Amino acid sequence: MKTSILKTLLEDIAERKPSDTIVEKVRNFSTTDNSIARLCTSRISSMSVHHGNQILVAGGSNHGEVGLSLLGKTGKTTIRLAPHDSIVSGCQFMGDKLFTSSYDCRARMFDANTLQYDEIYNGLEDDTPLRDLNVRTDTEVMLNSCDGHVIKVDTRSIGKPVISIR
Repeated sequence: MKTSILKTLLEDIAERKPSDTIVEKVRNFSTTDNSIARLCTSRISSMSVHHGNQILVAGGSNHGEVGLSLLGKTGKTTIRLAPHDSIVSGCQFMGDKLFTSSYDCRARMFDANTLQYDEIYNGLEDDTPLRDLNVRTDTEVMLNSCDGHVIKVDTRSIGKPVISIR
């Protein structure tokens, strides 16, 4: 079965005309108002896309704002939140949660079920901005600080010590 799929793909590639190139597809690309959303009021500094029945897009701004937009066949819905005080350096979906990190030294978690933004890490004491994050599971988040540290946060233990790797 795999051989026949590969064979079909190779035959399709061999039969393509020059107009089938990516350049031609980009030239012919068009959008509708339903596929465009203004996520934030200022420049986007990070972005994440959650695929489901509809596409949910999150974007973090240079001013601490996070915009969420649900793009669907019937239109779009956009909401804006202000969970941070500085550049949103990272955002990533995991299930029904959105995790964000910021240059304000904090990481936060938005829960779509409770509609709450909770702080999962506060590095204000060290005054070290967070450069990015990587969500491994909905309970384990790895943060990267601007001074080169990797910080492991367990979201089930908010407020308890975290592991910092130097």
